[in-house]
Amino acid sequence: SEAAIARCKGSSDYSSEHAQLSFFAGNDYVTRRTLVDAAHEEALRMNRRFDERIAMNADSDARRLQCEFNLSNHVVQRRTVESAHIQALNEDVTRSQAEPRCPGKLLLNMTSHEEVRDSLSAC
Repeated sequence: SEAAIARCKGSSDYSSEHAQLSFFAGNDYVTRRTLVDAAHEEALRMNRRFDERIAMNADSDARRLQCEFNLSNHVVQRRTVESAHIQALNEDVTRSQAEPRCPGKLLLNMTSHEEVRDSLSAC
């Protein structure tokens, strides 16, 4: 958990794709939340770059930047990370009410990369 947090905070190019692939590795709330925050930061950074390019009327550059992100467009990116935040928070509240003594053993409902891929494709 500490290694995952250090990896997220220490890397300026920690991408949302890496966060998605590592999401299940976090078996506690702190690690999971750190990974979600890293994905959220990356999406916000990409959104800023995308919006700046559009403001400069550089459509071809904006399309190129859009393709750099692992999800299809900035709206889907934003929805995906917001959904991940909500799911992690809801899961934490539900589990902490049911198991107040074990807050460190929280898991997301999705347990495989295939489940995440399928949920992302449904956006």
